[in-house]
Amino acid sequence: MAQFVERGQVTPADELRELLTLAEKRLANVRGSGEGALLLLRELDRVAVLWPQLEEQGVDLRPEAGRWATIQRTVSQKAGRLLAELKGLGGIEKLREQEHPGGTDAPWWHLDSLVRERNRKATRRTLLTMAAIIVIGAGLYFLLFRVLFRPDPLVQESVRRVGAGEQLVQERGDFAAALAEFEAAAAATPDDPYVWLRVGAARQQLGNAAGAEEAFSRARALSESELDFFRARGSAYLALGLIDPADGDLRAALDIKYDDAQSWYLIANVFESRGQIAEALDALDKASQYGQETNQNELTAMARYRMGMLMQQLQLSPPTAESPMTPTP
Repeated sequence: MAQFVERGQVTPADELRELLTLAEKRLANVRGSGEGALLLLRELDRVAVLWPQLEEQGVDLRPEAGRWATIQRTVSQKAGRLLAELKGLGGIEKLREQEHPGGTDAPWWHLDSLVRERNRKATRRTLLTMAAIIVIGAGLYFLLFRVLFRPDPLVQESVRRVGAGEQLVQERGDFAAALAEFEAAAAATPDDPYVWLRVGAARQQLGNAAGAEEAFSRARALSESELDFFRARGSAYLALGLIDPADGDLRAALDIKYDDAQSWYLIANVFESRGQIAEALDALDKASQYGQETNQNELTAMARYRMGMLMQQLQLSPPTAESPMTPTP
């Protein structure tokens, strides 16, 4: 690297230490760094080359080991931000091929895989949370309606079909079988907008755009307001693990009513599924605040409970729990 060679008297050990310093500075200023993100990965490559060479020469690297481990851990933690910066340069896949045409095992060149795995785990956690909510809701439904009020058998059939369809998606990703359940539920309770939203979401996922729009139009006509429609469709998307469309609808709901506690509570699931824990906590805080202001006591309590769970998760999880990186190259 020219910046080191020009100084003349710099030893490989000095170069390694300066590379670590550069990496620390770049990581502190990742946002908006653009090409700096690529330079960071190149500098990490150079450290990975120098480290074993210096160890073979008997250089004591114990003072640097902690810094190197912290840098790798921070790269893992800021993987999403780094990928965003690299996207403007062609994306990490293209850059990886350019920089290492023969392939590389260096974990900082596989941040895309790391983020995908994190998202997969976060989505699974969200689906499990939603499933738990469904189970609790089903229990309340059984107690309040089936035992106390004994609803219309058609309503019972619709609820059963919707639950079965959501389970098919959550456990097997089978949208075709789920759609059959949702359509049967819609036939039983055609005036229920929530059922039509699931029909539309399943049809959309299966590539039936016209059928999806027809179902969504029915749901919109049955909804009390545009806010209710977008919030309910966002919730339906979440129940089916469709994170991106859920994000769009819940943001649309918040554009209509920024202080809507239910929308903030739901969009927290979107953030959590993407591993954006700080954003999820902020959304839950808003849900709690606005829920308290509108006397939505149960929602407020649930938001605070989830905030506590997320904060505990952050405290208990080791920084490298989801990272394949090791302290040395």
